[in-house]
This record gives sequence, structure tokens and C-alpha cells, in this order.
Amino acid sequence: MAKENKLRVLPVFVFLTDYFYKIEVPGAYHHADKGLAILYHLVSGLSIRKMDKYIPFSTFFKIYKSFYVHNIKDLNLWIEKMNNKDLYCDNIMRIIYAKIQNPPKLKNVTCYLDGYDSRITYEDINLNKERLYSFKFKNDGLRTQFIIDINQFILYSSESEFCNDFIVLNLKMMD
Repeated sequence: MAKENKLRVLPVFVFLTDYFYKIEVPGAYHHADKGLAILYHLVSGLSIRKMDKYIPFSTFFKIYKSFYVHNIKDLNLWIEKMNNKDLYCDNIMRIIYAKIQNPPKLKNVTCYLDGYDSRITYEDINLNKERLYSFKFKNDGLRTQFIIDINQFILYSSESEFCNDFIVLNLKMMD
């Protein structure tokens, strides 16, 4: 299964219909387009400035500020509500989706392990800098791992650790 830098239909649908349509977000675009811009920003890792390629900076900044600053309490409540639902932990739903989406020899694979390296600058003079080395960045970094289900929901995450210290991190359930 090739790694894709995109969300599947279910998480996008849940985000737009269960949360995003219920909040006020400024801008001259359709509400769905503003929600998709926020999701694209999250998935792509682009800075707010680089989103200018898709939506004017001033407009996206208003959307961003409204979403993360003005609606932060609602967002946190919604995330808490989603974490308490069995929506992410339904094994039957995962198995059915795997049988539909996966290649023939991988019909029962419902979760996968993925990692994310973050570039950092670390100034502790007592730290052995070799512990920070990221082969991806060819420089200092931290690594975080995730277990993600077939519907692209994060089920577990690790603490961020120095890249070179990483062997097998302790994964914990998202709380």
C-alpha cells in the first residue's frame, strides 16, 4: 500500500458535516471550500504563507485565525466528543473498509504504523548531537509515530523522541 498524503472520504465528511458547518468562519468562499482549505493546510504541512498558492494569504489567515483562535473552545469540545465515540474503534467497520479498499493479498490489514520527523534546533551543549540526527533531514530532528486505521484516523501516538534514539517507541492510546 503506497503512502498517500491525503485523507480519505470518511474523516473529511465527519469533519465538515459534524463540526465545520456548525461554526462561523469569515471569507468570501463557500463554507465547504474553507473547511477543505483548513484540512489541506493540516495534511500538507504548508505554512500559512505557502497556502497563498491556493487561497489569498489575507483570506486564509482570517479563516485560520477564526478556526484556531476564535473557535478553539468549540474545536476542543468537538475533539473531546470524537475521542469518546466508538467511531474510531469499530473493528467491523475497519474490516469491511479494508476488504473494499485494500489490494487482494492485504484484505485484513486495518491499521498501519507511520512516523513523522520534525526539524528542530536544539541548544543544549551537554547533549550528544548524534542523538538528534535525522536521516530524512540530514540534520537535527524529533520523531513521532502513529498507528493509523484504514479510515485515516489516528488511534495511537508516541511521544516525540530524538530521531537517533528511536527504535521502538512506547505508543499510547489517544486521550
